[in-house]
Amino acid sequence: MGAKLLVAVQEDRYKYTWPDLVGKDSLEAKATIEHDNPLVSVVFVKRNQGWLMDYCCNRVYVFLDENSKVSSKPFLPMIIFYDVRSLFDNLPP
Repeated sequence: MGAKLLVAVQEDRYKYTWPDLVGKDSLEAKATIEHDNPLVSVVFVKRNQGWLMDYCCNRVYVFLDENSKVSSKPFLPMIIFYDVRSLFDNLPP
Protein backbone atom coordinates (compact mmCIF):
# COMPACT_ATOMS: atom_id res chain seq x y z
CA MET A 1 0.00 0.00 0.00
CA GLY A 2 1.29 3.45 -0.85
CA ALA A 3 4.53 4.41 -2.49
CA LYS A 4 7.57 2.54 -1.27
CA LEU A 5 10.73 4.56 -0.88
CA LEU A 6 13.96 3.04 -2.05
CA VAL A 7 17.11 4.92 -1.17
CA ALA A 8 20.10 4.67 -3.47
CA VAL A 9 23.17 3.39 -1.66
CA GLN A 10 26.39 5.29 -2.12
CA GLU A 11 29.56 3.32 -2.81
CA ASP A 12 31.99 3.51 0.10
CA ARG A 13 35.07 3.79 -2.08
CA TYR A 14 34.27 7.35 -3.16
CA LYS A 15 33.77 10.39 -0.98
CA TYR A 16 30.28 11.95 -1.04
CA THR A 17 30.51 14.85 1.41
CA TRP A 18 33.10 17.62 1.78
CA PRO A 19 32.66 19.62 5.03
CA ASP A 20 36.33 20.68 4.93
CA LEU A 21 35.73 22.75 1.78
CA VAL A 22 33.60 25.44 3.46
CA GLY A 23 35.46 28.74 3.03
CA LYS A 24 37.69 27.42 0.23
CA ASP A 25 37.99 28.92 -3.26
CA SER A 26 35.51 27.58 -5.84
CA LEU A 27 38.13 26.17 -8.22
CA GLU A 28 40.01 24.49 -5.38
CA ALA A 29 36.74 22.93 -4.23
CA LYS A 30 35.93 21.70 -7.74
CA ALA A 31 39.36 20.10 -8.14
CA THR A 32 39.13 18.42 -4.73
CA ILE A 33 35.63 17.04 -5.33
CA GLU A 34 36.48 15.68 -8.79
CA HIS A 35 39.68 14.12 -7.43
CA ASP A 36 37.88 12.48 -4.50
CA ASN A 37 35.00 11.19 -6.62
CA PRO A 38 35.62 10.97 -10.40
CA LEU A 39 32.03 9.87 -11.01
CA VAL A 40 30.52 13.27 -10.19
CA SER A 41 30.30 16.66 -11.81
CA VAL A 42 30.31 19.97 -9.94
CA VAL A 43 27.66 22.64 -10.40
CA PHE A 44 28.32 26.08 -8.89
CA VAL A 45 25.43 28.09 -7.47
CA LYS A 46 26.25 31.71 -6.66
CA ARG A 47 24.56 33.62 -3.85
CA ASN A 48 21.11 34.95 -4.87
CA GLN A 49 21.25 32.97 -8.12
CA GLY A 50 18.14 31.03 -9.00
CA TRP A 51 18.58 27.31 -9.49
CA LEU A 52 16.53 24.21 -10.06
CA MET A 53 16.36 21.68 -7.26
CA ASP A 54 17.22 19.11 -9.89
CA TYR A 55 19.08 16.68 -7.69
CA CYS A 56 20.95 13.95 -9.49
CA CYS A 57 23.03 11.11 -8.09
CA ASN A 58 26.17 12.29 -9.92
CA ARG A 59 25.86 16.04 -9.43
CA VAL A 60 27.36 17.98 -6.51
CA TYR A 61 25.98 21.48 -6.01
CA VAL A 62 28.56 23.86 -4.57
CA PHE A 63 27.01 27.00 -3.09
CA LEU A 64 29.23 30.08 -3.27
CA ASP A 65 29.24 33.40 -1.44
CA GLU A 66 29.81 36.80 -3.06
CA ASN A 67 33.61 36.15 -3.01
CA SER A 68 33.34 32.78 -4.82
CA LYS A 69 34.11 30.90 -1.61
CA VAL A 70 32.21 27.75 -0.66
CA SER A 71 29.43 28.82 1.72
CA SER A 72 27.98 25.46 2.78
CA LYS A 73 29.06 21.83 2.91
CA PRO A 74 29.02 20.30 -0.59
CA PHE A 75 27.46 16.83 -0.69
CA LEU A 76 26.20 14.23 -3.11
CA PRO A 77 22.44 13.96 -2.53
CA MET A 78 20.84 10.62 -1.87
CA ILE A 79 18.25 9.99 -4.54
CA ILE A 80 14.83 8.72 -3.55
CA PHE A 81 12.93 6.56 -6.00
CA TYR A 82 9.24 5.79 -5.82
CA ASP A 83 7.95 2.33 -6.62
CA VAL A 84 5.31 3.51 -9.10
CA ARG A 85 3.75 0.06 -9.44
CA SER A 86 1.91 0.64 -6.16
CA LEU A 87 0.15 3.64 -7.75
CA PHE A 88 -1.62 1.27 -10.15
CA ASP A 89 -2.65 -1.45 -7.67
CA ASN A 90 -6.36 -0.65 -7.91
CA LEU A 91 -6.65 -0.44 -11.70
CA PRO A 92 -8.66 -3.14 -13.48
CA PRO A 93 -6.66 -5.63 -15.58
